[in-house]
Amino acid sequence: VKDVKKGIFVNSFMEWNIDDIRWNQRYVGHEAYLIENGEIKYPLINPVIEVTTERLWTSLDARGKETQFWAATCGKGDPMQGVPVWAGGPHLRFRNLEVKTR
Repeated sequence: VKDVKKGIFVNSFMEWNIDDIRWNQRYVGHEAYLIENGEIKYPLINPVIEVTTERLWTSLDARGKETQFWAATCGKGDPMQGVPVWAGGPHLRFRNLEVKTR
């Protein structure tokens, strides 16, 4: 965070998905904050990142040393069918990704 002039810190997601060919992705932040001059300033409401796999991973320029994992549910189909999954990992820093609002 100290090295970020202006950015967004997304600590958790309320929605994430990827298409069948694993190319187009969408992430909607649940707990997210604006970063200005290396300081976390204030909460943001549901920032949205829509990106291709190649763009996402070529934008990665730093990762944290600590990892966290938690139980989640991956839902598919109609009617909805939930499958237990694990989510998480280290904090990651991406450069120059477009962020939208919901």
